Amino acid sequence: MEIYRYRLPGIERRYIRQPLNKGYLVIVQTKDNSPSFFEESLAELRELANSCAIREVGFLRAKVPHPSPSHFLREGKLLEVRELAKQAGANGLIFNVDLSPAQGSNIETFTGISVLDRTGLILTILPAAPILKRASSRWNLPSFITPCRVWPASAA
Repeated sequence: MEIYRYRLPGIERRYIRQPLNKGYLVIVQTKDNSPSFFEESLAELRELANSCAIREVGFLRAKVPHPSPSHFLREGKLLEVRELAKQAGANGLIFNVDLSPAQGSNIETFTGISVLDRTGLILTILPAAPILKRASSRWNLPSFITPCRVWPASAA
């Protein structure tokens, strides 16, 4: 649990950001990227997950030169992801690549764990923005994620 301070002249309030969810990060490398691609992508996904109060319980690196059109990952890697995520107690899989709706649904059906891609994770941070309030009602967020919240320290 992390404690943050919010300061204005003459006012200081403490806030606690509590992790709501447990996410298992899946870092997929689709082509020969730079040697630091994995570390950069993992750091970015960790920051996005932290912004949404999702606690990382583990991560997996997958090198996929030819993604499957139906599941993005092949069956062997999906079995590995499912096993590791369930052992870690994750209630959501977070991918660093953009998944089609069919791929996300197929992975969710195969693993039995909710799936969110990088773009979906970013969109969960944004529903509080005034311009997106109307559109946010049309987004179907996975059941394991709720829009980001920050609670006053006294409420904890």
